[in-house]
Amino acid sequence: GGGGAAVSVLAPSGRRVTVRVGPGTALLQVLEEVCRKQGGSPGEYGLKFQRTVLDLSLQWRFARLPNNAKLEMVPVSNRAGAGTTVRIALQLDDGSRLQDTFLCQQTLWELLNHFAKIRELMEQHSEFSPVCIYMRDEIAGKDALEKTTLKSLGLTGGSAIVRVVMKKCSSSAQEEAVSAMMPCDEPTVRPGAMEGAEDVLLPQANTVPKVLDHGNGAISLNSSTHKQDLNKESHASLEDLGPSSEPEPTPFVPFFGDGERLGDSSVAAPSFGLGTPSSKMPTTFSSPGGPSKPKKSKNSQEFQKEREQLVEREPLVCHLDLLEQLPHGPEDLPDEFFEVTVDDVRKRLAQLQSERQVPLLLKRLEEAPLMTKALRESQLKEKLERYPKVVLRVHFPDRHVLQGFFHPSETVGILRDFVRSHLADAELPFYLFVAPPRIILNDESLTLFEAKLFPTAVIHFGSEECRACYLKSDLLSSAVSPSAADSLVARCLSRSL
Repeated sequence: GGGGAAVSVLAPSGRRVTVRVGPGTALLQVLEEVCRKQGGSPGEYGLKFQRTVLDLSLQWRFARLPNNAKLEMVPVSNRAGAGTTVRIALQLDDGSRLQDTFLCQQTLWELLNHFAKIRELMEQHSEFSPVCIYMRDEIAGKDALEKTTLKSLGLTGGSAIVRVVMKKCSSSAQEEAVSAMMPCDEPTVRPGAMEGAEDVLLPQANTVPKVLDHGNGAISLNSSTHKQDLNKESHASLEDLGPSSEPEPTPFVPFFGDGERLGDSSVAAPSFGLGTPSSKMPTTFSSPGGPSKPKKSKNSQEFQKEREQLVEREPLVCHLDLLEQLPHGPEDLPDEFFEVTVDDVRKRLAQLQSERQVPLLLKRLEEAPLMTKALRESQLKEKLERYPKVVLRVHFPDRHVLQGFFHPSETVGILRDFVRSHLADAELPFYLFVAPPRIILNDESLTLFEAKLFPTAVIHFGSEECRACYLKSDLLSSAVSPSAADSLVARCLSRSL
């Protein structure tokens, strides 16, 4: 999204005017630019793309218009008087909301100073300066806040939520949020870097909607404009945003839940993303939010302990020789199976062609954008959520297999203790390894997730001392067939998922 795009607008005079737009440019700004060059009042006109009259409050990135789109100015009668006031709710760090109606010509600085609570905050914490976050745009510092009007953000009617956070004034704070009150899980972007911000912020697109889903119906979805406002707030479902229909004045639905916190009540901190499943993650994978970590860590550790206690080991021993014979052995395959068909030749040819293209693929891979740390971590979190239980099988040299269930955040040390507790001789020195390639699991602090032992894994038991049998006799006497062990796994995993 850095370079922006161009849009061509047909003015009432019959002349075409080309306007450069960036991802954050509101369509209203495009209309104003054309009126400035060609004359006319922006209040009297709307913009039309093909047969659709566009919602002027939408930013370019959400308008779903092609680059070099050809728009047309159309006279709109009902716009003249309407749409000059906007209902704004300011969401503070502590989860409370302040709301009032403002003129769209008013600046964000005037909005902040309108509320006594924010004035007190600014006086008490003079080393912090307020930052307003609307959709993906961050407006930081007094100068920027004084220059930014609601109109320039594309707000000319309806209602919207603006987040207000306090940040250190120093330049280093642009990079990281130092304030303990900062719940911002999104990477901070300097105002100057707004153009490239689109790429940086994408990974976080899933954090805000989750929180909104948990909310107690904080915003009503009855009217089309409110639906759009919500989409703009969550800025995740870009695919769902079609060009809006005729802009009609809709009745204002008030924000309720003043001072209520979005998300689960079990979480102490009101920070975004904490009420979502991310708080259930082990601390190793908590999202990079600087100050919100210490708040999270206690909660997630307690939660982790609870989760680990909940995973029942359900130890089970099976013997590989108890495997039932399949009704048809491989010797029953007909001769035709081994004949080469035209299809096989085609597949082989395609394979050879793809091998020739490997250098091209490598080149493409080299040029592919690097995955951000945040995206990597969010993918790991998704995997962790997908597998609340992992099943591990330890193969012994005497062809017995010990099976047990674990949580992916439990460590290799816990797995070793589990194996030792089922040995006939608890003092027997042993090691565990995976193969191929043969890797000995000697780092006991590693989680099963980090050791890639999920959602299922086969681990081998090794020992310098040879024994006829390694496991306790009562376990061996109740050994079952591998298929019985499989059915237990299927039952348990389907239950936990």
